[in-house]
Amino acid sequence: MFKVTTMPVIHLAFVIWLAVFNGVIDAQTIKRKVAYPTTVGSMAVVWVAKEAKLFEKHGLDVELIYVAGSSRVVQATLAKDIPISEIAIPAVIQANLAGADLVMLAGPNHKPGQKIMVKPEIKRREDLKGKKIGITRFGTSDDFFLRYFLGIQS
Repeated sequence: MFKVTTMPVIHLAFVIWLAVFNGVIDAQTIKRKVAYPTTVGSMAVVWVAKEAKLFEKHGLDVELIYVAGSSRVVQATLAKDIPISEIAIPAVIQANLAGADLVMLAGPNHKPGQKIMVKPEIKRREDLKGKKIGITRFGTSDDFFLRYFLGIQS
């Protein structure tokens, strides 16, 4: 079972640092690619660490790479192109349920950040029956949240 913990930005930056470098501390600069799937505030931790030069301070040369959608970040991780990322929890869970072996160390928040925007006449989720609904990409946290909210089995 996965446990999600809310922690301050600096603690999460430290966890990312530990995960990327596996406890290796020496004088040489270590290069790593770190992916992020969206530009929302909860994903800002890696940018805060980069802008504050926290990575450089510890001999790290981190290249931040935008990959649209957590499901695509998982694909890049499984292909060994990206060793670490800050992605949504459902992407890790879904990948592991499909046979992947990903590890999640921490989560930046404890609630979904998605909002459902609907026409004024829609008051309950039952009012969505037969309507078209848009998501960003299959397998993303948007997809997971909407399926969960609507009680759809995948």
